[in-house]
Amino acid sequence: MSTIRAATPDDIDTLVEMGREFFASAPYSRFIAYDPDSIRDAVIGMVQFGCALVAEAGGQIVGFIVGHMAPTWFNRSQCVATEFAWWVAPDHRGST
Repeated sequence: MSTIRAATPDDIDTLVEMGREFFASAPYSRFIAYDPDSIRDAVIGMVQFGCALVAEAGGQIVGFIVGHMAPTWFNRSQCVATEFAWWVAPDHRGST
């Protein structure tokens, strides 16, 4: 069984590595070059200012979802959530 928690700065290296796996599996990886510094900066920003959640199983991070909340451009008093990426390690897919 896995648990979900907010990501912390201690999780950044793991999220960057999982971000590499996410990128490699995405169709657009054929058209866009992977830049680990961009991934790291994005992860740091989402951990500090956005939304970054991790799934843990057996004390190890096995998945994540990262995103952002922002006001809509047509009504700044209303926020919307945007998911940027999510990933579950292949050997943990289909579990709880």
